Amino acid sequence: MRRHLGHTIYSAWLYCTDTDTVFWLMNFDRLNHDLPTWADVESAAHQLAGKARCTLLLSDTLLDETFGARIFLKCENLQYAGAFKFRGAWNTMSRLDQAQRSRGVVTHSSGNHAQAVALCGQHLGIPT
Repeated sequence: MRRHLGHTIYSAWLYCTDTDTVFWLMNFDRLNHDLPTWADVESAAHQLAGKARCTLLLSDTLLDETFGARIFLKCENLQYAGAFKFRGAWNTMSRLDQAQRSRGVVTHSSGNHAQAVALCGQHLGIPT
């Protein structure tokens, strides 16, 4: 974590010693955004009820033994558009008012997020 222009930048890098390669994992600038509250989580769950798939939650004894803790795997690859991104796209886009919906939604992504936004736009009648 580092400070930049008064904002906190969260960055994660992965260094692979076998290939001497550095991978960029994420860069998140919190700006003035607050962390979600429990009420936000409950609101999102209500918004997604009946819209998002209830994906599997698996466990594996080998992982549990390896890490000395109970490990759960959430199979969000089975979600619509193949990723958890559907949940965020639906939660956000379904809350837009009619004026906002008529203007459409634009995203900068060539992956799962773009697919999720396009799918939600199709279901909600929002141009993407």
